Amino acid sequence: MKIQVTAAVASAILGISSAAHATILIRNDFSQVNVAYDGSIGVTNLDSSPVLPAQAPGGGRFDPPWQNFSGIEGGPGQSFAWQRNIGDSYDHDNDPSTPNIAIPGGIEINGWDQSYPGILVITVTAPEDIPAGQGVIKFWAAFRQSITGGQVQIANITQGIDALPPTTILDHGIIVDEGGTEWDFRKEWKYNEFSTITPISAGDELQVIFTSGTEIGDAGLELTDLTFETVVPEPTSIGLVAMCAGVLLRRRRH
Repeated sequence: MKIQVTAAVASAILGISSAAHATILIRNDFSQVNVAYDGSIGVTNLDSSPVLPAQAPGGGRFDPPWQNFSGIEGGPGQSFAWQRNIGDSYDHDNDPSTPNIAIPGGIEINGWDQSYPGILVITVTAPEDIPAGQGVIKFWAAFRQSITGGQVQIANITQGIDALPPTTILDHGIIVDEGGTEWDFRKEWKYNEFSTITPISAGDELQVIFTSGTEIGDAGLELTDLTFETVVPEPTSIGLVAMCAGVLLRRRRH
């Protein structure tokens, strides 16, 4: 007997969803930075510190789970970009064939000089076991003026290792034309996506660390549309068909 089973039929018979499973640890588009970063998952408050209460949302220190160890500024909407002379729209779906849309807002991480880069630390607890490669952090980044060498890192404080070692944040670079003129495209938003390289256990304390890099003057690492989540690959069509065929054959024999 010949059995033909499509992936859709296999999903129906086995009760398998075609969508990949995802658990969000941190999510923030910075569209409402003055209301606890718009209720973001993994975030409890914005600058409730008694040290600089009047600074929110424009700067100052962020209390846990968001800690800032230098200067930091945030703002909603495109005005965040206009104030810093950076791109005010971005490729929100990482698809060059679709139009860019307005940025929802942003956050700037900056330091004082080359010796004191800006550092932002976001602390979150792993809600479940996360196999290596299935923790994914993605965001859009831009660089303001002279800043270089921005990095992202995910430190597993509980295990004392890096789930993601310090990794250089990608940008659009600087292009020099035939006449020797430099065109700085780092101020335009560049999509970044990185995966964890070590297993994470449920309950592990994680720190997502952004470092602005060295800088001279009024500069910074800019972020928008940040997500840290677990991503479990969805079953392949071939795998579904094979499993389903096995189930049908066993049922046929009984």
